[in-house]
Amino acid sequence: MNKIRLENISMSFGEKIALDDINLEVEKGKYIVILGPSGAGKTTLLKVIAGLFKPKKGHIYIDEDKNITNFPPEARKIAFLPQNYALFPKKTVWENISFSPKIQKLPNANELIKEFLLMVHLTDRPDAYPHELSGGMKQRTALGRALATNFSIMLLDEPLRALDARLRLELRNELKSMVKDLGFTVFHVTHDQEEAFSLGDTIVILNQGRIQQIGKQEELYRNPINEFVASFLGEVNKQYSNIKVKTSSVHRDGFDYIANLENDVKIKLYSNKLFEIDQKILLIIKSESIKIITIKKENKPAIGIKKYDSNDNNIELKLNTEKSNWFKGTILQKYYLGKYTNIEVKTEGFSDNKGILTAKLSSRKAVKFEPEDIVWLQIKPEHILII
Repeated sequence: MNKIRLENISMSFGEKIALDDINLEVEKGKYIVILGPSGAGKTTLLKVIAGLFKPKKGHIYIDEDKNITNFPPEARKIAFLPQNYALFPKKTVWENISFSPKIQKLPNANELIKEFLLMVHLTDRPDAYPHELSGGMKQRTALGRALATNFSIMLLDEPLRALDARLRLELRNELKSMVKDLGFTVFHVTHDQEEAFSLGDTIVILNQGRIQQIGKQEELYRNPINEFVASFLGEVNKQYSNIKVKTSSVHRDGFDYIANLENDVKIKLYSNKLFEIDQKILLIIKSESIKIITIKKENKPAIGIKKYDSNDNNIELKLNTEKSNWFKGTILQKYYLGKYTNIEVKTEGFSDNKGILTAKLSSRKAVKFEPEDIVWLQIKPEHILII
């Protein structure tokens, strides 16, 4: 099998549309991650590919023109790992994993089974039955069984869901290496962005049964196509606005804009897309793109700000506004998240979320900021996405 192609796949359950005009082409050996929230249609899509559901409309092709839309599951030679594991309850771990190799009478079946037991960390439990296993062990047994089918297309529905954090990370790395070595084509469903970005050759973002965007990790993160993708792939601040000034950028290809915020506050923007004067826009500001600078601390200027009025007791900083937006605000809360800390700042001009912007800083840098501190928020025009 060289590739798999989905054309205009649609599926519904009564009045509820589960899949809506899905078009996707995947080359042999690629690791595709289908990413989306619960209820997006991810599992339904896998079941359609596996032959467990028949689409209401559309076709599935293997190897350019082999139409398998009406093939039963067993004729498709596609391995499917469901969320509920579907293990044989009266068979041991070894027997579950060896089921397909034995049926296919593979000459090196025992060696393959040993390899997969090692890969899924179950070499010490080959004789255990499913009822004797933890949830994570059951999941690893099901993963080993799917790998052992030796089918060139694999459908994995949340395969790392029940594992603890350490094992999930370890198995994640091994999983991609293993399927790459075997030349498998993989459709991997998850709702976890980190898992998706670490595994996928290509990411397919699904929501409400429709493909929202397909692309590489950096492309999706830096250039989300709509509000849903931007919000789903990170912590963002959102603000509706209107374009008021448009000029061709002097220093780069594209356009410089000025838009209005609340209380006549202006914000500078940059985009290589063309927007018109008075056009309503949505601004997306990723939390990690906001820099916080202290205005006043022990009657000294903020670190890194060299120009200030030393005669002013409040130390009014003279900021370089040519290349950045600066917004004055007051810190409301800090939320320590381990490596990172989220800082909520009440600031001028922004009306969405009650005027609160969230900045995501490394916890090392966030130590110096406390609630009630008055600060400047620096946001560069190129770090603001316009939708």
